[in-house]
Amino acid sequence: MTALSIQTVSNIVEELVSSKLLKPEAAQKIARGQPITPYSINPDGAYSIGLELGKDHAVGVLTDLSGRVRDRIERPVDRPTPEQAMPILADIVEALQTKVRFDRSRLLGVGIAMPGRYAAEGTTSLSPATLPGWQDFPVASELARLIRVPVRVENDATAAAIGERLHGVARGLQSFVYLFLGRGIGAGMFLDGHLYRRSHQNAGEIGHIVVVPNGRPCPCGKRGCLDRYVSLGSAYEHLGIEVSRKQPAEEVEALCLPLRSHFSIS
Repeated sequence: MTALSIQTVSNIVEELVSSKLLKPEAAQKIARGQPITPYSINPDGAYSIGLELGKDHAVGVLTDLSGRVRDRIERPVDRPTPEQAMPILADIVEALQTKVRFDRSRLLGVGIAMPGRYAAEGTTSLSPATLPGWQDFPVASELARLIRVPVRVENDATAAAIGERLHGVARGLQSFVYLFLGRGIGAGMFLDGHLYRRSHQNAGEIGHIVVVPNGRPCPCGKRGCLDRYVSLGSAYEHLGIEVSRKQPAEEVEALCLPLRSHFSIS
């Protein structure tokens, strides 16, 4: 399948074993020839930390090389500025490393997903509406300075699309669009098995496409953006829900009940 020779494969496997990324299992006797040695991924071979920052929560998870989540920490926040959020995120990273015993030299890095537009180097190019004050803030370099490991920043919709491609319903799909409905609306796109970004790295920012000329004003500076009509933020505004606080799902459902007599969904 690989078009590699047996010796080349053996050399690669030996290198991965010596790096503790693979581990040998008990030898198995087959019908003919010498016993074979199966290999499997060593979960303790490497670790990574994933962070998510929203307007009302900051979450961190520690995962091993097999993809299993070893621990999870969540902290409440309230539309944090960069100066408020960075220490909280750094504290979550430190707490995860303290709670779970593992070789810290095996921590490959930290990935953070949050709303907004980001340049390739992890700097915000447009402050997200739900997190004002992040314009031009170097998220990746500043967090890396605090936690002393490499940091990768990704738009939350794109990160969700990557997750579905690797572990979710989009496994096996080469081309698809993932719609991310949150306080705003965004999208992550795969084309021929590769993440589709375009030249400005933000191909999925569909929330700021103008759909109603001279429509509702948008925090981005334009009027009539899709985000102002199809998003949780616009739904909360229509229902008279205070956006500054976290709304229980039951309370939102109760507010929607009067609408059911006017709409039917099939």
